[in-house]
Amino acid sequence: MAKDERLYMRFPNTLADDLGDMSYEAIGVFVAMVGEARKADNDGIFPRRRFEERWSAKLIAQVMAHGPSPVLVLDGDSYLLPKYAEHQQTRADRERLAGKRSAAGKQSGINRRTKAEQVFEQNANKTELEIETEVEVEEIVIEEEEMVVEEEIVIS
Repeated sequence: MAKDERLYMRFPNTLADDLGDMSYEAIGVFVAMVGEARKADNDGIFPRRRFEERWSAKLIAQVMAHGPSPVLVLDGDSYLLPKYAEHQQTRADRERLAGKRSAAGKQSGINRRTKAEQVFEQNANKTELEIETEVEVEEIVIEEEEMVVEEEIVIS
């Protein structure tokens, strides 16, 4: 199965209570705003002009008029989703995670290389024929109805 490449948003399970005084249309616009912010990777900051071209002034006003804790504010030439970072991953969060994953991948490569170097050093003094015919099976475990048989086989 192919990896799901879609972007996702997180909302608290209290969202309906938090946005209870908004119309369904305004709630839909708020959710769309969060989605647009995630897609644009803008951390919930929109240029005013583009924002006002996308949504009607009436719906923007309804979202901005929401209760004591605003979910949308106008700040000069930008609209902001002030609680965006509380619920969504910011660009800095994703960059920090990518850095950690990159470092872990590099460390894994170093570990694999070190192990390969150890094997090379062990085999450096052996002839080609010895290396090709050496087969080691340290432990074979066969389970049959509660019976366990363990064998050690070394062929050189």
